[in-house]
Amino acid sequence: MTRLMIVASMVALAVISGCNSKSAHNSARYNFDGGRYLIEVETDGPTDTVVNSQFADHGKGKELVEINWGESMELRIEEGKLTVNGKDRGTLAKGDRIKINSAGKVLVNSTER
Repeated sequence: MTRLMIVASMVALAVISGCNSKSAHNSARYNFDGGRYLIEVETDGPTDTVVNSQFADHGKGKELVEINWGESMELRIEEGKLTVNGKDRGTLAKGDRIKINSAGKVLVNSTER
């Protein structure tokens, strides 16, 4: 009986201490226009996200991708030009993988920009 109480106490302690630990990062992944851009946005917790995209149809219109999340984070791709929070992050090519971690670090194809 004493053994059962010790084991139960240890399990309860593990559960309680796990509840107080910092939550893991959340990730949202987006695939635009059949793989033209693969985007991953990482946050410290749940957040609202707004996504807008349009792509040229047979040369009409222009390419635009916008993702807004958190209180002030913004990614924008316009005609291949990447900006994050208004800062120019260079030109993208079809198939590029873009990742923004929870600290705001921008990686394109695993290279920081």
